[in-house]
Amino acid sequence: MDTAEITSELLDAYTKYRDYAAKKAAMSSDYEIEREEDLVQDTILRLWDKRSKLNIEYSVDAYFKRALRNVTIDNERKDKYRRIELNQLIAEEVPMTYLHPTNDLEQLKRILFRTVRNLPQKCREVFILSRKYQLSYKEIAERTGVSCKTVETHISRALRDLRQNLKFS
Repeated sequence: MDTAEITSELLDAYTKYRDYAAKKAAMSSDYEIEREEDLVQDTILRLWDKRSKLNIEYSVDAYFKRALRNVTIDNERKDKYRRIELNQLIAEEVPMTYLHPTNDLEQLKRILFRTVRNLPQKCREVFILSRKYQLSYKEIAERTGVSCKTVETHISRALRDLRQNLKFS
């Protein structure tokens, strides 16, 4: 297959899977359409960048489908590591050195509750879903109707505010 044929068929496969993702999302209330669209777009971009080097002997559609599967697995793996790294950061974010020796557990709780209460509503909701209910970024994004990146931003802000309030208490 030459580059022009591959290009044409890649665009056809992209349209097909983009439409499929939209239909799948429309049929399921808890399905994240943005994520699916992002995966399809990531796949087409990766293949587009390599289109002159691709050596597809059979079906471009099947090749695209396999590439989409691989991109999905890569993204799941990255999300998993992101959550692990964030949990490790949280453990490191509130070291006991921030606390004065006279601070007791009740004072720490007051600082925590006051800080969380003062967060913007959406940020507070995301932070509570993450910490109290142990939901993943993806699950929080689905429940709140925001992207995973927005969830990450909200949690970063909440942690920053907690860190600042604990330093100055």
